[in-house]
Amino acid sequence: MKKLKLFLFALTLVFITSTTVLAESKWDTIQPVKQTTSDGIDIEYQTKVEFKYDCWYQREELICDESTKLNVDISVDVIITIPSNYDKDTIVIAPEVLQELARQNQEQLLLENGEYLQLNNSLEPGDNIKVNLTIINNSRYTYTYDEKSFDIFPVENTTFTRGEKNTTFNGLNIGEDYITYRLANPALKDLGLDKNHKVTDENIDTALKKLKDTNGNQKYPNGINDLAKYYVDYYNAKYNTNHTRLDEFSYGVIREILGYNDTIERVSRNIGNFPTLYNAFQIYKDKFLQDNQGKKAYQDDVLKYAGFTGRDATEIFANFAKDEYSKMCGEEVTSFDTMCEEAQNEFFANYGNEMSPYILETNKDILNLSYNYFYNKNFSLGLEDDEVTDADSNKYSIGEYIRDEDKGEDTIKEQIGLLESNTANGLKMTFYINGAYTCNAYLGYNFMINMQLSYSALKGVLVVNHVDSDGNRLTEEVTTTDLVGNEYTTEKKDFEGYTFITVEGEPIGTYIDGTIRVTYYYDKNTGTGNIEVLPPQTGFNGSNITTTNVETITLYKKEERELI
Repeated sequence: MKKLKLFLFALTLVFITSTTVLAESKWDTIQPVKQTTSDGIDIEYQTKVEFKYDCWYQREELICDESTKLNVDISVDVIITIPSNYDKDTIVIAPEVLQELARQNQEQLLLENGEYLQLNNSLEPGDNIKVNLTIINNSRYTYTYDEKSFDIFPVENTTFTRGEKNTTFNGLNIGEDYITYRLANPALKDLGLDKNHKVTDENIDTALKKLKDTNGNQKYPNGINDLAKYYVDYYNAKYNTNHTRLDEFSYGVIREILGYNDTIERVSRNIGNFPTLYNAFQIYKDKFLQDNQGKKAYQDDVLKYAGFTGRDATEIFANFAKDEYSKMCGEEVTSFDTMCEEAQNEFFANYGNEMSPYILETNKDILNLSYNYFYNKNFSLGLEDDEVTDADSNKYSIGEYIRDEDKGEDTIKEQIGLLESNTANGLKMTFYINGAYTCNAYLGYNFMINMQLSYSALKGVLVVNHVDSDGNRLTEEVTTTDLVGNEYTTEKKDFEGYTFITVEGEPIGTYIDGTIRVTYYYDKNTGTGNIEVLPPQTGFNGSNITTTNVETITLYKKEERELI
């Protein structure tokens, strides 16, 4: 399979117009508003690249061919630090993981490190980027995750414009960042354009304008600008469907439109399925060719892995292999193990053997389709132990995260939902590029995403009251809110005609996750109620009072308690 390089760099954008048949896409959603990381929050990136090669066991020794790189695993440790002096109520965390990878690749390019650039500057179908997100809270505050604040979405280039004619699923126009190649798919081959170098705008324009309807009128008078309409008509007829938009077709058919190869077309035509044969090819090589044992035993497993669900091996070969490979082998073929070596090699190795593309796509509808298809099927995100496969990658696609605000919420809350003071929390993330559904149309495709989430500091409540002995308020209740961990101070007040008795609660302390109540109590000096003025003590002689020596003794009695 020809290697597909999906670069991470941004390009200048240009705009191309045509008639659209993609309005009201099933993928439609609203692009989130991009945020930036809060001032004072530090983000560090540490990148590691691991290459995987074609390996096999020979005489119980593992042999790897380093000239046949199967895929690359890129791991990025993203370390986010909340410093000890951080005292703001909110935090926005927006790590730019892919942007940082692109920056590192650019640095390697400047250093002219060709090997690193070749292997790390681009990603291929089947590759993934593992992200280990760690948040270290060195502040004295506790922060909690803001529900449904996690966003992940394609980057909106500054030259993008918004308006009524936007047709991508997230409301963007398409520029050169998202240009794909045009391949000689079955629809174009039926126009006589059977090679990739023939599928030029001029040739398609001429061929489409020649097609007539039953009344002898031009079916596609706009030529190349009617290409999407032609595809809708062609694939409706081919697969007996009645769709009005390209995005209504199955992922397999869209893959055929964007990146055709003969093996997939023959299998689709004969069994009505769109297999993941590249993964099966790996099993075939690992289990069939390497140990040369039990071909029959692996047959069903390979077929299931290849995406042949609901049919057994016998039916598959009855509909496909018998017709196609019996001729090649010169004898009847009924299963993998009865296939001649030439047929086995062709069945697997020709999958993905797409011709090198030559012509860039210009039709805006097709460009929009390739963009929507990439972010809703081919580029996915798994959290923690999510098992993302080629078949179900759409359930974890970037587009699905935008549409479903609850996507990943439980995992995020569990792993990094509470950032307590002087603790660290981590979240594992994996970005996947679909190995089966990403085709050569995406050679050199530029893609980028934004990621963001926010937190709010945990706050506590302080309620202060000043009351008399009967519980009547002497002033309005005062309620204050502050960050958990901050100090508070309260104090008694002076009220004319009242004497302070006691305080209930901690007058000085720190805010907690909850409510603190502090109540000050006062008694009346004279008057009614429970307060009784007692007579002077026996022996008190008022004649002893002088202007220079005054001793005042006042005794109050409340219930059984005496205060002097």
